[in-house]
Amino acid sequence: MDVVVVLRPPVDGKGVDPLVGHLQLTRARLPRPGEVRDLLPPVDVPDLYLHLLVTRMRRRQLSMAALAADAQAEAARCGARLLRTHCWAGEDGRLVREYEELGFTATLEFEVLRSDGSFWPGQVLQFRL
Repeated sequence: MDVVVVLRPPVDGKGVDPLVGHLQLTRARLPRPGEVRDLLPPVDVPDLYLHLLVTRMRRRQLSMAALAADAQAEAARCGARLLRTHCWAGEDGRLVREYEELGFTATLEFEVLRSDGSFWPGQVLQFRL
């Protein structure tokens, strides 16, 4: 299995949002050239990469927590011992702190050069299962 996609129903169960969010997990050892995963140091345990986590802004914290829990459960089900991801580290690291509140640990800071010459600040995080 190279890709796992999990969709969540609305948190409140009232059907207000058609989707709380979306997440995509991939095998961490299958990077595409130029991706952040190229920066990851090799590990000696089975791992998955949380490639995409999209939430509704209205319920961002609840949605992030639910999707992160789904990612952790799916990673464990697949036999992974480590779940890694990356996120935007700008705006005083607010999103990084949100991941840390969900049990992730910040490991590697990086920057990506944008086409306009500015830099996109990023942070790699991991969650041990």
